[in-house]
Amino acid sequence: MEEQFPTEEPALEQSSVQSIDIEAYKKAIEGTDLERPFQTVITLCNNFKEHGGRGLLIGGSVRDLYMGKISKDYDIE
Repeated sequence: MEEQFPTEEPALEQSSVQSIDIEAYKKAIEGTDLERPFQTVITLCNNFKEHGGRGLLIGGSVRDLYMGKISKDYDIE
């Protein structure tokens, strides 16, 4: 059975997009083999931002996050 983490309700009733609770996600993967890769992704995105760029999560990892699933890999654009 796949692990899940809590997601917040949509900001607008008619919206199909949910907010992602990153802190809940970090807590769900804490102490697992998945914690370090996620921290690396966050660090990379922050480094891009500090240098005037942007790092965006794309692909299946975004789908997994919105579905409340733990992602095993991350794609950055």
